[in-house]
Amino acid sequence: MVPGANEAAADRVFTPRDLAGRIVRRFDRHLQGSILDPARGEGAFFDHFPAHLDRHWCELDEGRDFLAWTREVDWIMTNPPFSRLRDFLSHSLQVSRNVVFLMPLSHLTTSHRIAKIRSAGFGVRVILLVPRPASWPNSGFQFAAIWLQKGWSGPARFEDLG
Repeated sequence: MVPGANEAAADRVFTPRDLAGRIVRRFDRHLQGSILDPARGEGAFFDHFPAHLDRHWCELDEGRDFLAWTREVDWIMTNPPFSRLRDFLSHSLQVSRNVVFLMPLSHLTTSHRIAKIRSAGFGVRVILLVPRPASWPNSGFQFAAIWLQKGWSGPARFEDLG
């Protein structure tokens, strides 16, 4: 009943630039302060971050390991590597007040991850349902940009990116 771990090579599924831009624009009215893309890849998210933000990035392939990042930021937004999702989630909850991960919705709903989110004082604010990019493998799972916010105790709102 426990799914197998993803191989690191399977993490090389980059977000199409137009999709990342649409996701960033959806959250634009909330974005302020500093923002970090902890898995920049080819810059799909990072390149769309508004210029008024204090923008930062990590990319292991370029010698910047997110898990070594220590500076607090207001926002984290990325398509995390699924083979390291547990570590990325845990570290994100330590260094940011808002986390937006693009991932299969089912990746959020393990009992361990829900407990980790709650124990860190976060709540699920928005589940933004996104279409699966044609270039991504068809797993049958719904993809979502999921906004976790520290101190949020209201209901989670489902929205469609369209």
